[in-house]
Amino acid sequence: MFRTVIATVAAALVLAPASLVDAGAASGSSGDVLDDGYPRGTTLRPARLERGQATPLLHSEKEVIVDGDLRIPVSGVANYWMLGRVGRDYLLQTAGPDFMRYAVMLVRRDGSRRVLQRFGQRTTPVPSADGRRLALVTLDRPNTRIRVVRTRSGKLVREATFPSYGAEVSDYGDRRMVVTGVNSRTLWWDPVTGRRLLIVPRSASADIAANRLVVSIPHPTTQYEECVKLVELRRPTVELWRSCQDRPQFFSPDGRRMVTTSILADGLGPSVIQVRRVDGKVLRTYRPPSFFGFVEWETNHSLLLQPIGSRYAAAVRCFVGGECRRASRLYKGFGDNPEPLQSMRWTFP
Repeated sequence: MFRTVIATVAAALVLAPASLVDAGAASGSSGDVLDDGYPRGTTLRPARLERGQATPLLHSEKEVIVDGDLRIPVSGVANYWMLGRVGRDYLLQTAGPDFMRYAVMLVRRDGSRRVLQRFGQRTTPVPSADGRRLALVTLDRPNTRIRVVRTRSGKLVREATFPSYGAEVSDYGDRRMVVTGVNSRTLWWDPVTGRRLLIVPRSASADIAANRLVVSIPHPTTQYEECVKLVELRRPTVELWRSCQDRPQFFSPDGRRMVTTSILADGLGPSVIQVRRVDGKVLRTYRPPSFFGFVEWETNHSLLLQPIGSRYAAAVRCFVGGECRRASRLYKGFGDNPEPLQSMRWTFP
């Protein structure tokens, strides 16, 4: 699933209007291109943005689960990430202080908690879209083992071994999942029937709900770099776009728009992101003061971003049409002290 963005922090960040995107900058004309090869776009400076409505998206802020107007404290859990919902309850992944021991925890709306699964650092939990099942993906050299259980009861649905060390679940729908890195192949796997079906003979990243698949392909001129092509997940012969510079990371719910970052990105977080149509046309370019934390689609027409600087950080809502407003209070930036990064940590399912 497209949840984690790793990108390079740009050396040069520029000041642009913070509430409206300049349509000329988004067009990418030669006069607007900076040294990193991307348009100037808009730099989102949290302290200069007007305050708007809070986000309705389920998420956590430090030690609180926020679900619309409902706030459920999870104090005493030092390290955790949102995994999703199970009916009216919530799933968290927790980590011990040494980050060697992990668990999946169920949190009810009244604040009560129950540990559902415990596992080590070689296992990654992936819930199904409806939260009813949980895939536990374990690196078991030379293979990868996937154990699927019913989330609440822990009852085994199916366990399977995939002949590749480092295979992973790219996305898990209500029933089927996309497993990638299986000897450089990407498969559908149905843990109810056990059926496997080849999607593409290459590694790829999937978004089942948006019907999108980002496939890694060889670079046409050098063996040391790669390119990507964007295709329809259910019809992988239908190509939508390809690039050797940028990689799609997040798709709008209807799959018609996407957020891209540099294909060579690495570091704390993206220093530039672009909103595009799925045919690659750039609609908007955004830059943070230093780097972006989370990037999430709220609706088909709005994004929730976390621009982070040395002085301030915040959640910011940007509409594809142009306007950006703050969707949270101002947090202290990273400065010389890493502690505030914990206080402004948001996680999403």
